[in-house]
Amino acid sequence: MENFDGAAHLSVRSIANLVASETPAELARLRTLFPEQKGLFDTSFVLGDETSQSELHDGRRAEALRAFAEAGIAAAESRLSKVIKALVLQIKRARTIKLVSAIAAAISSVGVISALALDKRHVAIATAVVSLAASVASIIGEHLEQPLTGTQKALSDLLVSALRAESKVADIKISLLTDDLSPPENLLSLVRQMNEVAAQIREIVVFGGISEP
Repeated sequence: MENFDGAAHLSVRSIANLVASETPAELARLRTLFPEQKGLFDTSFVLGDETSQSELHDGRRAEALRAFAEAGIAAAESRLSKVIKALVLQIKRARTIKLVSAIAAAISSVGVISALALDKRHVAIATAVVSLAASVASIIGEHLEQPLTGTQKALSDLLVSALRAESKVADIKISLLTDDLSPPENLLSLVRQMNEVAAQIREIVVFGGISEP
């Protein structure tokens, strides 16, 4: 019989939260399909805290874990597609604002000099206002490029993280289809990796200020 003792210390809460957020109907389906494994699909559950040894050695444990990993992969693919699109849009918006502000600043600076040279003070004042607006726009552009929390990662860094997470999900998906998962530790390793990716996706969403479904 397959031994899933390692499952007693396996946290899958990040997968559960990702699936619950992205594809709640799938989580409900898994709970119906594996009623004896209901603790596995709890969004606030750490596998092993309340799970009996008889449940851990249940022959359906491997089937449930694999189905859970597959649901996590599908949810991650869906969420990452939206996250990457949102980050790219935010980066483009920030760059556009900065470009417009730079052009306005360049034009207004020339306008101020010309107006003063011609003793057209009203024009100079109006041009100075445009210059101020350009500076404010530049500040806004800089702000939009920063993450919601902290200053260590810009949106471009979060985009790189999202792309790496997407690649990792693809690797896990391939491994789930091609690797020998008869040894319990192999399946448990993939589930752990998927849980780590799910946690990383959550971090990107929060720090990127991306709206969740």
